[in-house]
Amino acid sequence: FMFSDTLQQAENDGDKVIVLGHQPGSSLMYSFSTNFYNIVARYESTILAQFYGHSHRDQFKIFLDEENIARGMSIAYVGGSVTTYSNLNPGYRLYKLDVPTKEVLDVSNYYFNLTKANLNPAQPEWMFEYDARTAYGFSNPTISPQDWADLTVEFYDNDKKFNDYEYYKEKSSTVAVYGACTGGCRTGEICDIRSQKPDSKDIFCPELSDSEYFEYLMYQPEDLC
Repeated sequence: FMFSDTLQQAENDGDKVIVLGHQPGSSLMYSFSTNFYNIVARYESTILAQFYGHSHRDQFKIFLDEENIARGMSIAYVGGSVTTYSNLNPGYRLYKLDVPTKEVLDVSNYYFNLTKANLNPAQPEWMFEYDARTAYGFSNPTISPQDWADLTVEFYDNDKKFNDYEYYKEKSSTVAVYGACTGGCRTGEICDIRSQKPDSKDIFCPELSDSEYFEYLMYQPEDLC
């Protein structure tokens, strides 16, 4: 498996790795996603971060240690698309990295308000939406997997941070209803962010009931590509 071979070589050489891909490795077929999680867990000290697209939405996925679910091992950033898809504004993301270490310092997001642009089509403009450090209160010099893992715990009780995340996920779409994801939808959404190994929701999200997960699935948009 060339991916693990590359990571092993990087570990041998004392190098760090940034993973780039279209679709997050944790959201594919069962066997692939299971192997992917295990590889990420094995080489967590080598992988600095993972960067993907695919969903058209602004998201993140956190790989937790299944032996200690309070510990974040790796972060997968999922950037929004310039294409609109259904009920979405176009958007793009900028990552600010520390030059010597290549660790993430901040994440800034911009969007194109289609409703506003259609009212004045001669002067469309890209607008700043938010940066992760300000929006989520990250205070460490770099934004680590642990910072994102801790944020998911905050999501359970911090209405503003969770609702902001859901709103940003749709790239501030005028169709999105702020605060609409509640109950099982909210618990399921948080679990989706925290559970990156197939059939492990009982490990990473023991509080999620089957009925809540069904409610979450009913709230989700169709699969994207």
